[in-house]
Amino acid sequence: MKYIMRQNLVSFMVILGMITLSTLATAGNDPVIQDIDYTPNNPNALSTITFTATVTGDNPTVHVFVEECRDDLCYADVQNVTMEKTSTIQYEREITLKHADANIIHYQIIVEDQGMWYKSSLEAVSLEGKETDDGNDTPGFEGILMIVSIVVIGIIAHIKKRF
Repeated sequence: MKYIMRQNLVSFMVILGMITLSTLATAGNDPVIQDIDYTPNNPNALSTITFTATVTGDNPTVHVFVEECRDDLCYADVQNVTMEKTSTIQYEREITLKHADANIIHYQIIVEDQGMWYKSSLEAVSLEGKETDDGNDTPGFEGILMIVSIVVIGIIAHIKKRF
């Protein structure tokens, strides 16, 4: 009787071990957010920023979350978009900023894998001022100056012709 109980106990332990190993083998690894990068390194307000993330895992869905802020006040229209897979573990997405007076953005990578959600830390990036054309801020004055010059030259030529 003891022999049969031991044999059943050993069989039960072997079956339990096999179930545990098969569960661990099929469960896969949790995704790991290895690297996050963005370009340009010093973005401006209203510019387009390319976010790149290196994420391992069993075919995860990767999102980038971006919110624009003016000092401590953040705009309600955050961008939370799915990143495109560019290689086995590389994901990329371009985000165009929407607010000219924003001076900081917060971004975060969010990964969904087999119903579980994983997040990177929330990072902040200071924005440079809006890109402007420093050359011609008051269009039209060059034309007026040219017309006045032609009139003045015409008057001087007319006066010299008379004398």
